[in-house]
Amino acid sequence: MLHNWSIKFYRNKFIYRLFGALSIILIFLFAFFMLFISSEKVVNIWDEAIYANNALEMFLNRKYCYYTINNKVDYYNTKPPLALYTQVASYYIFGVNTFSLRFSSYASLFVILFTTIYFSKKYFNSLIIGIATIAIYTTTTGVMRQHVFYTADLDAILCVFIYFIILIRTKQLVSNKIETIEIYLIALFFGLSYLTKSLASIFILPSLILSFLFEGTLNGLLKNKHTYFALILFFY
Repeated sequence: MLHNWSIKFYRNKFIYRLFGALSIILIFLFAFFMLFISSEKVVNIWDEAIYANNALEMFLNRKYCYYTINNKVDYYNTKPPLALYTQVASYYIFGVNTFSLRFSSYASLFVILFTTIYFSKKYFNSLIIGIATIAIYTTTTGVMRQHVFYTADLDAILCVFIYFIILIRTKQLVSNKIETIEIYLIALFFGLSYLTKSLASIFILPSLILSFLFEGTLNGLLKNKHTYFALILFFY
C-alpha cells in the first residue's frame, strides 16, 4: 500500500511540486528563525570578539592590509583577511551592529541551502534529495551552532567554499567527466578557502585525491597541463 501511494505521489506533479515548495519554505523559515534568534545575542568573548574588534577597527581606520586592536598591530589573529573583509563590507552596508558582524555567516548558510536545491534538481532531477539534504543540514548541531553559522566565525564562509568543491566533485562523478573549467574552479575555491581560514582549507584534500585515485582519473589529471596551471592559480 505504501509503495502504491509513493508511486501515485511522484506521478502527480502538482502534489509533488506543492510538497517540495512547502517543504523548502518551512526549512528556510526554520533557518531564518534560528538565525534571527542568534542575531539578538551578544558577541561571544572568544574568537568572535577578536574578529569583531579587528573588523571594526579596519572599518573605522580604513586600514585593510593588517589587523589592529586598540589601534595597534594585532599579532594574535594570524588568519587570512577574506572573512573579515566580508564583515567590513557588511558594516558599510548595514551599519555597525551584531547583525552586520554575523551577516556573512548567515548568508553562507542560505547560499548552501539554495545551491543544494538547485544542484539536486539539475543533476539528480529530484527535489526530494535536496529537501532531505537541507533538512538534515539545518538540524545538525555540527553546523547549526555557535562556532559556525550562528556567529561571525570563519568556519561558516569556509563551509561554502569547501561545499562548492564537493559539489563540483559530485557533478564529475555523476557525469563521469572532468571538464577543464572544473579544474580551475576547484583551484579557485581552494584559494578562497585558504584566504578564509588558512590551512583548514586543505583538510578535504586527502579525500579529494583518494576519490580521483579510486575513480581512475588521478593519472590523467597529473598528465593534464591545466592541473598545473590551476595550481599556479591557487598559489598565486
